[in-house]
Amino acid sequence: MASLDSRLRTEEAPLAFAAVLLNLYGGLALVLAAIGVYGVLAAAVVSRSRELGIRAALGADPRRLIAGIVSEGLVIAVASVTVGALAAWLLTRTFGGLLFGVAGNTVITLAGAAAILITMAACASLVPARRASRIDPITALRND
Repeated sequence: MASLDSRLRTEEAPLAFAAVLLNLYGGLALVLAAIGVYGVLAAAVVSRSRELGIRAALGADPRRLIAGIVSEGLVIAVASVTVGALAAWLLTRTFGGLLFGVAGNTVITLAGAAAILITMAACASLVPARRASRIDPITALRND
C-alpha cells in the first residue's frame, strides 16, 4: 500500500528526469550556438581589422562600428532562426499526429525560442563589436 502522491511521483519520475535532461541539452545547445556566433563574428572582425582601422582613422564613431558588427550578427541570426522555425513548424505539423501530447499550434513556443536565440546572438556579437571599436588605426594599418 502506498499513498496516491507517492504512486504518482513514482510514475512521473522517468518523465521528470527526461524533462530535466531535455532542458540541460537545450541549454547546452544555446551555449554552443552563442559560442558559434561569437566565433564567426570574432573571425570576421579579425579579417576586417584593416578596414575597421581605416574607418577609425577617418573618424568613424565607435558606436557606429559596434552597430555595424552587431547588425551583421543579427542578420545571420534572423536568417537562421527563420529557416529553423519554418522547419520546426513543418515538422511539428508532419509528425504532430504521431507524437502524444504535441500540439499542432506551437507558434508561441517558436516565437519564444526565436526571441531567445536572437537576443543571445545580439549579446554574443557585442564582444567582437566592442573589440572592433577599440582597434588602434595605426596598428591595424601597419599589420598586413
